[in-house]
Amino acid sequence: MKPFLMPGHRSNTPLILVFLAVVGVLDGCHHEPKLPLQSPAAVRLATVAAVETSGETLRYSASILPYAQVDLMFRSTGYVTNVRQVRGTDGRTRDIGTGD
Repeated sequence: MKPFLMPGHRSNTPLILVFLAVVGVLDGCHHEPKLPLQSPAAVRLATVAAVETSGETLRYSASILPYAQVDLMFRSTGYVTNVRQVRGTDGRTRDIGTGD
């Protein structure tokens, strides 16, 4: 069923849509600080000293893995002076890798 419009009157629908679009854009432009400002936390310092043991030594095993590793192969002789870096999806810069 069509709304009843009197002759000589225009619909306000386009005006309302433009108004809502402007309000939506302006509302979306509000920026809040990413991190709330906080006062520095108090810390306590301590001096590290060697502890005398009863002749026993402690051993720990660990595996140290690099953050990133890329195998490079070249068809010409020369030296690598730098490796190109790109911005990752997390915003940090990283060395180029497989698929870049």
